[in-house]
Amino acid sequence: MMEKSVLVLGHWMRDHVVRLPPGMSLEVPLRREHVHSEVVSKPGGSGFHFALGAARAGFAQVSAVVCLGTDEASRTLLRDLPLKGICIVKRESQRECAQAVLLYDDCGRRSSFGVRGANLDLPQAALAYVQETNHDIVFLAGHLLEDTHARDTVLQIVETAKKRGSFVVFDLVPHHIHKVIQADCFERLFRNVDGLIGVPNTVAGALGRASPRSDDEVSEFVLALLDRFLWVCVHPSNHELVVGAKRGSQKSTYSSQTGYKDGTSSAGALDYPVARELHRFVTDMGG
Repeated sequence: MMEKSVLVLGHWMRDHVVRLPPGMSLEVPLRREHVHSEVVSKPGGSGFHFALGAARAGFAQVSAVVCLGTDEASRTLLRDLPLKGICIVKRESQRECAQAVLLYDDCGRRSSFGVRGANLDLPQAALAYVQETNHDIVFLAGHLLEDTHARDTVLQIVETAKKRGSFVVFDLVPHHIHKVIQADCFERLFRNVDGLIGVPNTVAGALGRASPRSDDEVSEFVLALLDRFLWVCVHPSNHELVVGAKRGSQKSTYSSQTGYKDGTSSAGALDYPVARELHRFVTDMGG
């Protein structure tokens, strides 16, 4: 059995988390005097969470390209992080550290907004790194496609990684990405993607397919996607993953529990369960 390496390409940023008091709902407009909650600042972002998840899942080597500025938030972002098993490929940016504010209510709802900052430089830095290094798996988070000026660079990253022999995995985040990216961009992207992650509605929208309406339809939906991809992981809820795998001509699907409840709403909560299933698949693939 050969151990696998993974390169993680996604945003790293400082999150400022606010959990609203019980009884307050994000479905109701908030007034400033209503919020008396502690603000917790900590590292976050799609790249950060998946890198931690991949390290926990047992990948032999986890690398991540991280763009940081010269401001205080950038200087402290990597300080005292649980980064055991993660190789940080740091690249300097003239922009400030990316930051986000995340609001949670006690019903599991979340609202967020952020400033991309140094992450705007990530696609170009990642392309240069991918052009000169080899990795068994290259994971990309869909947030990289949100910058219209960087989309062609992101597509070049995927094409380059594929040409260099990597197993390319794409996570369709944020969940509305299928509404803002054109179909021809997705078509070019998916030509070089081996593994796909996302919620059913987003995956269906990106592929121009009907969204599954029941649990049985989710399994059938995933099985059908194996005509195009080698590995698919969709999460119809926070407590369950539906995984599809293709080995040779054999296709199979199964459900996996995440350990979370439906009401769980925490950034990065599903990255470890997803990384665990990806590790299981690529390990079974062998050399």
